[in-house]
Amino acid sequence: MKFRRNEVDIKKFTIDKEKIEKFKDDMSYMNIIPKDFSKKRLKSCPICGGEVENWTIKSRWTLLDKMYDFTCPKCQSTLTIGESDITGLSYTGASICGQVKKMHNKEMREVYVKCKRINNETGKQYLQGDEFTLKELFEEMLPIKDDKTE
Repeated sequence: MKFRRNEVDIKKFTIDKEKIEKFKDDMSYMNIIPKDFSKKRLKSCPICGGEVENWTIKSRWTLLDKMYDFTCPKCQSTLTIGESDITGLSYTGASICGQVKKMHNKEMREVYVKCKRINNETGKQYLQGDEFTLKELFEEMLPIKDDKTE
C-alpha cells in the first residue's frame, strides 16, 4: 500500500495502555530522586509506623529549593523534604542551600523533614507544622522503653 506524504498508517501506531502505565510508573523522570530516597530512607512511615512501598510524591518549587511532599498511602499524613537535603547538596556550606541551613543553625549533614499534614487518627497532631531531622522523627515513632522491665 502506497501512501502520500501526509498520510500515516494508523494500524502501526496502536497504543498499549498497560505498557504506557508501566513505563510512567517505572520511568517517571521527575520523581526518580525522591523515589530512590524513599526506597532507601523512608521504608516505613514515621507517623503511623506502617511499611510503605510507594509514597505518593508531589513536587513544588520554593524560592531556593524544590520541595517534595511525601504522602503515606495508609495514614494520609504528608511529610515535606527539600531536594537539597535528599541529594545532599545542603550538606556543605559551599551551596546556597547549605548557607541557609547554616544561617538557621541546623546540622549540616542531616535531612530535615517538615510535618505538613498529620492525620487525626494517628494521635500525633502535635507534630504538625514542626520541622525535625529524619532521625528525630523516627525516634519519636519508637515506643518509649521502661527501665524497670529489664
